[in-house]
Amino acid sequence: FIDIYSSNTLTNTGTIDISNITDLSNWYNDNIFTLEGGSTFILPKSILGDRKKIGYFYRFKPITLSGTKDKPVNIVIPKDCEYITYIDNNNKEDLFDAIQEATGFKFNGKRKNVRFSWQPEEITVSDPITIGSSTKDTKVATDLENKTDYNYWSTEEDKTYVFNSNRGKHEIAKNTVTIDEDYTLKLITTGYTSNPIVLYCLNTFTNNGNVTIDNYGELGLNKKCTSNNNGTIDINKGKLGLYDNATLNNNTNGTITLKGSSHIYTYTDGTLTNKGTIILKDYSCIYIRNSAINNTGTITFKDSSCIDIYSYSTLNNTGTIRLTDSRYIHISDSTLSNKGTIDISNITNLSYWFNYGKFTLEEGSTFILPKSITKKINTYYWKKPITLNGTDNKPVNIVIPKDCEYIKNIDNNNKYALFKLIKEETGFTFNGKKGSVKFSWQTEDHINQPIEARQDNEYESVDEC
Repeated sequence: FIDIYSSNTLTNTGTIDISNITDLSNWYNDNIFTLEGGSTFILPKSILGDRKKIGYFYRFKPITLSGTKDKPVNIVIPKDCEYITYIDNNNKEDLFDAIQEATGFKFNGKRKNVRFSWQPEEITVSDPITIGSSTKDTKVATDLENKTDYNYWSTEEDKTYVFNSNRGKHEIAKNTVTIDEDYTLKLITTGYTSNPIVLYCLNTFTNNGNVTIDNYGELGLNKKCTSNNNGTIDINKGKLGLYDNATLNNNTNGTITLKGSSHIYTYTDGTLTNKGTIILKDYSCIYIRNSAINNTGTITFKDSSCIDIYSYSTLNNTGTIRLTDSRYIHISDSTLSNKGTIDISNITNLSYWFNYGKFTLEEGSTFILPKSITKKINTYYWKKPITLNGTDNKPVNIVIPKDCEYIKNIDNNNKYALFKLIKEETGFTFNGKKGSVKFSWQTEDHINQPIEARQDNEYESVDEC
């Protein structure tokens, strides 16, 4: 038990872990128990019935939450928790209710400045692995521990190395993983999909070749892992996770493709920097939690794919984000800052878009409006206007598609009328510097397609040029 008597105080600025406690009935608090900003409180996995909860025998005052927006209190849920099965930081009251009902703990103070998250799993690390020209079957087999838990094979003729979990979940953990140019690493689950193959990398991950993640397999970048993708990562019904300050640089030549309801997760100060290409298809999604994505390349959302920006996260775009028939953008307690181009010209349904945070169009940025709308913004979900931060010298560029159904004329001397038409048709509202906006027509395809540049003497004719 813990007893806090009289004028005594328990103040947590670090971590309190009670995940393996099953009996809280003898705990006593008659004064102050405080969780400060940035602190961590790991809850029990399970409590052995009502007689073992807080307050059954002794008084226990509510725990005081003293987090801030920038430094929230971290309440951590064990992975095998019996009373919480999912986490939604947009519905914290349900989580507080579940905790009180199962444990008896009550909380007061700044409940909104709390971040709920899952407890990371402990990982056993083995030797590094390199998939490349120097790789031999015997060497790889020696590198991999506990080989009986999964199948491993290589096909040297096509330079492919496969980890296949068909006997239950198997986790392979490495400090360093390297895939050389022209080589392929495959992570495939062919058994129970609830027990997938998972490859964790904890220090350095470098892909100069190809990575394939299939059928609920996962590549997890953990614990300050620094990763560079200069090749291709193809994910089909799989997962790419960044945890605990991990960094993934998708470099200029790098391509990441997701399909089949695949996901990229960034948790706990993870950072994804994209200078290359990311393509999401077929109900795939990017989830950003207390993390950041910095895009100077291109991210394309197709076929009902989406992006969730939650829990004090940031998406900084100075490249291009293009949404085509995507489901939604969700912004909650977070920021989407556009300094590049956001193109939603082919979106027709905005009814699932969600904004409880900040969506800013910075000076010199471009926002391409939809051509036509079948379902506009739902104000029940979209609570905040888009903020315009242009200047007279660098206005925000709002671009109208040539075949737009609701704007037929552009008059930059009557911007009020244009903003009114946009609101009536799409539901988007704007605040900030409306005077520092330039409306223009979208020009042919040069906004949508890359331009190939060649020297003049490479053209054989004016027509070809």
